[in-house]
Amino acid sequence: MEYVVVHFVEPRQVLVDDVPLGSTEDTLEVDEGHHSFSLEGTPDFTPTSIETAVTDTSVLDPLVLTFTPLTPHMSHRTGTDDPSRFPSSPEASNG
Repeated sequence: MEYVVVHFVEPRQVLVDDVPLGSTEDTLEVDEGHHSFSLEGTPDFTPTSIETAVTDTSVLDPLVLTFTPLTPHMSHRTGTDDPSRFPSSPEASNG
């Protein structure tokens, strides 16, 4: 048995090989081998999945994987909510 901890800024279900296995921040047990990890819910994180081999872990020394929230400039938005992109907008002026 191998051990993995998945970090994210909010609680999410962790998908291992597309199957819900547990929650972020919990120590998850997986079989040794190659696995795909992702999070349930809105895909507002990067990377969208992590594929990696899981081997030589222990409950005291698990494999640690981290998903990072998308920031507004990394999302699929057009950027219209960023006032610095439009210097003539009232939000971007100094007063």
